[in-house]
Amino acid sequence: MDYLELALIAFAAVVLVYVSITDIRERRIPNHIMFPALGIALAVALARPERWSLLLGGLIAGTLFLIPILTHGLGKAGGGDMKLGLFIGLVLGWPSIFLALLIAFVSALLFVIVGVTLRRVKLRSVIAFGPFLAFGGIVTGALSLITL
Repeated sequence: MDYLELALIAFAAVVLVYVSITDIRERRIPNHIMFPALGIALAVALARPERWSLLLGGLIAGTLFLIPILTHGLGKAGGGDMKLGLFIGLVLGWPSIFLALLIAFVSALLFVIVGVTLRRVKLRSVIAFGPFLAFGGIVTGALSLITL
């Protein structure tokens, strides 16, 4: 493993933790964090030999979260989740983004099931999805460090 990859994963983890805390508190993912983070992730992705894998990961995750925005509008779907997905995809690349997304969706589903069971969450409740995306990204990034 090279130092650039380790630095990128550490940088991404800091961004993801900060964005998660903000999303839980304020129900938004701040652009003043995401735009510079996206710029750094894109620059690093373009500089790496596996650039096409990283760009494809960003494209897949960004597009996945763009679809609800296009179909339902920004009022009902989060633009922050799209930027966050794009960021995680640029950092993890293809095919790792699929594991990160799987972890995010399964952990959100488990959270909702437990919340409904304990009567803390209603079926119509709106939950912040950013922390689940961040969790999936961090777990997948950590697994990639272990397997290298």
